Amino acid sequence: MRMTVGFWDWLNGSYVKLTLRDGEVLEWHNYRSDDEGWTVEECTWVLEDDGVHMHVSWVGRDCDGRHSSSAEFVCAVDKLTATLGAVDNSGHAMPAWVNVSEERRDHYAEASGY
Repeated sequence: MRMTVGFWDWLNGSYVKLTLRDGEVLEWHNYRSDDEGWTVEECTWVLEDDGVHMHVSWVGRDCDGRHSSSAEFVCAVDKLTATLGAVDNSGHAMPAWVNVSEERRDHYAEASGY
């Protein structure tokens, strides 16, 4: 029997209801620029046996050079509606994500030996 889950996330400045089926992969990409540089944000969700996995990555460049970071989160299916109003107290029940891993890089600092 295939499982389907639904949950809310905050994307593009508003709440979005996402629906996932077993093994399905959802992807979201966002590009923005400003007077200092640019940023690309990507997010991937997949429903697996132990819950929903979310991978988020950010890559960008500003006046200090190139930066990148990524994080992996997981949320058990029974915790997808566990955190009430996590963003702006609007009443949307948000997933209780658990941070599994995280990485940050400052490419200019690395090249300079920091």
